[in-house]
Amino acid sequence: MWLPASVFAAWSTAVLTACGAPSVPASNETSETGTTTETGGSAPPDEATDRCVDAPVVGIGRWIGSLRGRDATVSTCGEGPDGFFRVIVPHRADLYVAAVGVGFAPRVSVLAAACDKTAELLCVSGTPGHVSDVAGGTELFIRVGIDKNDPALSSEPNEDADRDALSFALDLGEKKVLEPGEVCEPTSRGRCAGGSRCVGGEDTSTTGTGTNTDTGTDTDTGTDTNAGTVAVCQLVLGESCGAPESIQLGTKDVHVLGDPSEPWIDDHEHSCGGARRADRVFRVELDPDVPDGSVLEVSSARVDVMFAIRSPGCLPEHERACGSERVSLPGIDELAHQGVPAWVFVELPPDLSEGALGDPFEIVLRVLPP
Repeated sequence: MWLPASVFAAWSTAVLTACGAPSVPASNETSETGTTTETGGSAPPDEATDRCVDAPVVGIGRWIGSLRGRDATVSTCGEGPDGFFRVIVPHRADLYVAAVGVGFAPRVSVLAAACDKTAELLCVSGTPGHVSDVAGGTELFIRVGIDKNDPALSSEPNEDADRDALSFALDLGEKKVLEPGEVCEPTSRGRCAGGSRCVGGEDTSTTGTGTNTDTGTDTDTGTDTNAGTVAVCQLVLGESCGAPESIQLGTKDVHVLGDPSEPWIDDHEHSCGGARRADRVFRVELDPDVPDGSVLEVSSARVDVMFAIRSPGCLPEHERACGSERVSLPGIDELAHQGVPAWVFVELPPDLSEGALGDPFEIVLRVLPP
């Protein structure tokens, strides 16, 4: 049976916070992380959530339910009993999902419209997840499931739903994606869209004169304490390669530290990239004596770092390789013999590009022999 969200509020808040999910306020308001919620209200009926096509519409917020007695379905996110929910994203935003179960670790997937289980946008188990940059008005389907072999399925029902092994809490959160020109501070307003950055605007401080109402004379001057610089989302000039970092690459590997705390101010669109996330550009000068058939390889221990290689120029049509974790460009001896550089682009992972804190990561450039 479905329960009001307030029944599980304290329990699910503690567990979801421990899992690292976006915080969900206790009322319909915006949190410090830009996540909004609509808690309380009537809960959808049990039978409606057992089939994707009949999934009830739920809002951003916390929803409480149970998988006891649910039918099993098969998808690319696993097989087992599940429940479905439908959410309509109110405006352009990143959609966050997180779920915890009383006696199991729920699998959560996000599906596009039409309930196509073979094309999930997201599949996570035991951890929060998110879908980036969803257009306003988009209808998505959320699936909460349990593995068909999970021992919790053989548990006896508990009259206290709070303690039933198959009960769960689902949190839906959103962070607004701001357009260029929109105010972007404090961060609770959201994040700037790809291709733009949150930067300080013009100083709006004003100096005024106070008037004594009895004498009509000016009494003081000062600065409005509520004014100051206004940070807004501003477009970043991309595809310029105007200030690349130069690297001389020969037979020895070159190691570069990718520090997210440093400015990543370039912005380019790649065939495999993430909507013009912040990146760094390296102009790699190759040793003209590299052996014939040599290969340029760029790699990182972080699997979510994206690389692109362009040559002979830095324009999008010059892209010759693109991918994550490890990318290679064969036949660089021809470029080296002609004195033509290779342009290497390193794009920040999604979480770091959106302002999250993270540890520096190593970038390795090397020439592989034939």
